[in-house]
Amino acid sequence: MLISPPEKKAPFYINRDFGLFWVGQAISIIGDWLFDTTLVLWIANKIAFKQDWASVAVAGVYVATAIPALLVGPLAGVFVDRWPKRPVLLWMDALRALLVLLLIVASGLVPFLPVPVSTGSQLASIYGVVLLASVCSQFFAPAKLTLIGDLVSKEDRPRASSFLQGNLYLAVVLGPLLAPILFFGVGVTWALLAEALSYMASFATIFALKLTRFEDEEAPAGNKARFWTEFFEGLRFFAKNQVLRVVLISTVLATVGTGVGNALLFFFATVNLGAPPELFSILQTGLGIGLLVGVVLAPRYIRWLGNARAFWSGMLGIGVTSVIFAQLTNFPAAVAVFFLTGVVNALPNVASGPLVINSTPRELLGRVSAVFNPLTTLSALAASALGGYLYGTVLHDFHFSLLGFTFGPLDTIFTFVGLMLVAAGVYAWWGLRDARDV
Repeated sequence: MLISPPEKKAPFYINRDFGLFWVGQAISIIGDWLFDTTLVLWIANKIAFKQDWASVAVAGVYVATAIPALLVGPLAGVFVDRWPKRPVLLWMDALRALLVLLLIVASGLVPFLPVPVSTGSQLASIYGVVLLASVCSQFFAPAKLTLIGDLVSKEDRPRASSFLQGNLYLAVVLGPLLAPILFFGVGVTWALLAEALSYMASFATIFALKLTRFEDEEAPAGNKARFWTEFFEGLRFFAKNQVLRVVLISTVLATVGTGVGNALLFFFATVNLGAPPELFSILQTGLGIGLLVGVVLAPRYIRWLGNARAFWSGMLGIGVTSVIFAQLTNFPAAVAVFFLTGVVNALPNVASGPLVINSTPRELLGRVSAVFNPLTTLSALAASALGGYLYGTVLHDFHFSLLGFTFGPLDTIFTFVGLMLVAAGVYAWWGLRDARDV
């Protein structure tokens, strides 16, 4: 009797190429958060220290990041769909590393190459580098999405998405933690150099991939007329695809809701929960731990229910926990609920990537990705402004009672945020109810 050899178990990192890519992106995204936090510290504590315009100068960094997402992002997808993906990723990493190194030189931070700089020129250098690096990111993001689809089979995409989401959540925790240590410990030069090295690490891992599939793809001859034909082809495909429309609209609704909440979270913690300011980070840590737990559990949940159900059920879960959170006045209870919010929040974040990749032909993934990024960026910016406006003006002195419950401005806003997230979940359920094999 012949005995079949035991089936070889796939490694936890899925395959060699994805494992390399995952590690490189982990280093790169931690570097991004380190870089963003370093720039804030540099402007607030050095360049604009004790100046009335310091907050405006810091806000300029976020504006410089957002402008390319809104203006370049929608167009970049056309070029990314034309070009081989690995060269795009390599070029963008190399350019971003070079830009950060140029910032070090232009800001007079090289000890043996002093360059006289004024406050204005330093800020101009920072904004210019951030803007150009963000332009590179608009090409990197859609190429990255396509490459993930090339590296990983359909069955393994939820797990791959959970690994990459885990990178993001880890970076959110480690980046702001490491930045002050480097900035105040060894100086801004070394903090910026760490960001340049993170791009080089990403470059090295992408270069080391043994990917052969699609490596010989050639870009079609491009001209202005063809560019706009391809651009609108992507928009038409997006508009006709039920799954993509539902994922986008639900994500935008959720982004607006969470953006309003994030803008006012500090005030909710100190006013409604009565927590001292120094405990605010504990609330954020609870969410971060929940997100990390969520990305570990998400692949099993998705394997059981599928991407579509995991997406809408996660949206509903975030909405329910957000409504509960809005009614709390006890800080430990709020930390516990925020932890649960993080756990369920990981579900739609992990499921959305496979939903998009599985619903889109490879030759259109760049253009589809380029629809998502600008709209979510715009939603986040609008939400931050809306949150501050509502609390600072319209609802600042708002109070009313209903069925024995008293509502103030903050719990009213947070309740509305939760209901908006519930609405996003209900809409996603309605739109994806027939999507069983995506």
